[in-house]
Amino acid sequence: MTLSGFLRDYLYIKLGGNRRGEARRIFNLMVTMLLGGLWHGAAWRFLLWGGLHGVYLVIHGWSEQLRLRLPRRLNWALTLFCVLMAWVPFRAAGFAPAMDFYRGLFGGNGIAIPEFLCRLLPFLSRVGHSVPVLPYLGDARTMSLPQGILFLAVGWFIVLRLPHVHEMNEWHRGIALVASFALSVQALLFAPAAIPFLYFQF
Repeated sequence: MTLSGFLRDYLYIKLGGNRRGEARRIFNLMVTMLLGGLWHGAAWRFLLWGGLHGVYLVIHGWSEQLRLRLPRRLNWALTLFCVLMAWVPFRAAGFAPAMDFYRGLFGGNGIAIPEFLCRLLPFLSRVGHSVPVLPYLGDARTMSLPQGILFLAVGWFIVLRLPHVHEMNEWHRGIALVASFALSVQALLFAPAAIPFLYFQF
């Protein structure tokens, strides 16, 4: 059983679900998601992570009631953005690092532009400050802007254009399996250090 299934069946529904009016539905959602956050650990960051997801679900419920319909891909992008914003406190070492991350994410620390772009287009130096970006692997590597754009484009193409693995024929499923295995192997071979999967700590 997944955690979400457990929370739904043994917390949300047991609390009354959406059967006792709107105010009680919101209360049940928030209690369920806050407890889901605390399941990960007794720390403020897990509580905030769960609370944010509770707020997202409440807003989603209101949008359904008001019959607000956004384009499907805009919904996907908005959902991805909200989930990623909630992962910041979950992963941060403390409140201050989380706020620093948010500040940098939204340009509060200025705009960093890869050095090679500033050399190519000098006027960019007036927009932000240039930072060295290592285009290849190394102990202190960072991802260059072209690499980031390429990886995002490939990822979105796979998600939006390619069929789901259960919709593939046997040949294409085999290719997808081999490609996934190859990417996993190269990630293991070229990683500078072994980083345990986040959920291994729970």
